[in-house]
Amino acid sequence: MACCSVLFYGGFYGITLAILALHFIYRFLSITNNRHLNSFNSWKIILWFMGPPISGIIFMLTGAFIMSSNGDSDRFLSENYPTLLGNETKIEDLYYVGPFFWPKYNNFTTDQYFNWRTAGGAMIVMGLISLSIAIMVYFGVKGYRSMNKLIAQSNSSQKFRSVQKQLFNALVLQTFIPVLLMHIPASAIYFTIFFDKCTEYLGKIFTLTVAMYPTFNPLPTIFIVKNYRNALKDSLICVEDAVLRRSRTVHPSSTAYSVNTQVS
Repeated sequence: MACCSVLFYGGFYGITLAILALHFIYRFLSITNNRHLNSFNSWKIILWFMGPPISGIIFMLTGAFIMSSNGDSDRFLSENYPTLLGNETKIEDLYYVGPFFWPKYNNFTTDQYFNWRTAGGAMIVMGLISLSIAIMVYFGVKGYRSMNKLIAQSNSSQKFRSVQKQLFNALVLQTFIPVLLMHIPASAIYFTIFFDKCTEYLGKIFTLTVAMYPTFNPLPTIFIVKNYRNALKDSLICVEDAVLRRSRTVHPSSTAYSVNTQVS
């Protein structure tokens, strides 16, 4: 059960990376009204949706067959984390996955060798992470330029241009949030492990930022786009009124309205 949980965690991370890339591709096609946008309305949408599951499966297989625990990693944990043995837990009973670039020789206590098997797995994982970043940045920049050009050339009303400008600014922030919370922390772990400078705090930070991403991702749209911001403000006012049990009476007039607030 623990084995499946660990592998599914890595698999869903891979799925998330692919969904992020697919989201930016679709957003760009939608902004530019590209002809490939029609593929999302036909059977070809299956091809688009195959990307995330394939990415997740690759992450799971890499963890299960390349970066799974072995005698070298068990010995490393026994030597560096003796507290794991304090509660009579056997290292061999733990299931974990991760890169271990510099194991020690069996007959030596200090000499190390480079684990090319782990390096191959790391190249697969970092390749998928880099591909996700590249797609997001590429289509994010192209979408940024296209929307900026659309705003400059638009002959629509000032209100329409204002909404497009707000969406434009939200797009910029929504490009950086997943990179900062999803891609950079994972990349930092692999790079520091490669140079034998990693600390367990990076793993804790990565776990935290991955959990924070779903919360932070919609914030740029909510706070930058005026309509969403006003809707949030009205919702908070309704909650405040419900908590404080306040009643509001609206008196319409020909030019304006007034609001009387009474506290019961």
